[in-house]
Amino acid sequence: MFVSLRELTWESVPAALKNYKGSLRFQEYKDAYDLININGVGEGAMNVCGEEGDIQAGDYICSSSMRGKGMRQPDQSGEKPYTFAQARHDVTFKSPDEIKQIAVIYLRG
Repeated sequence: MFVSLRELTWESVPAALKNYKGSLRFQEYKDAYDLININGVGEGAMNVCGEEGDIQAGDYICSSSMRGKGMRQPDQSGEKPYTFAQARHDVTFKSPDEIKQIAVIYLRG
């Protein structure tokens, strides 16, 4: 899953919510909250680490011990319940804690 953070602005509020009964409290929300974008299914990008070694196109990606980072799934025999993406290209790491962003196909939402 790919997540990005951005500032809450009136322009970034979805049109369906601009006329919602709470829209008059925008200034209060603006100072207290940010927006996040989340890609859950389909193609996107994600941060991965070298914890399980280099990644080749088609490798399955699962969570690593590094918070918010994926890694090459140790068992590549097929999709598992903990598999959440598939790599779209090869990636080489210099160390297990090196982080890179790669193109993926998200398999779980």
